[in-house]
Amino acid sequence: MVSIRGHGVQVLKDFPVEQRRTWVIALMIECPLGEALDGCPATGVRGLPLDEVVGLVDELSEEDLNRIIRHHRQCLDTREWPRSGCLGVVPGKG
Repeated sequence: MVSIRGHGVQVLKDFPVEQRRTWVIALMIECPLGEALDGCPATGVRGLPLDEVVGLVDELSEEDLNRIIRHHRQCLDTREWPRSGCLGVVPGKG
């Protein structure tokens, strides 16, 4: 599986739409960090049978797929950065 980690959101268009659909299906099945935050776009979908998740994702527009991937990418960055200990900097805290 190819990761978008380390790439800016603007490169999403470089990945085939079917690959983006696969990423969104995975995001809709389970939170990558174990527990979703309030406002997660996948909250109402998680727990549904897989065939229903796939059907819902298949109906999404390319714009919606990109929006969901961007949301999760930003969430992952925000939640992982403080845990990484990278230079002791916490986003938003200078």
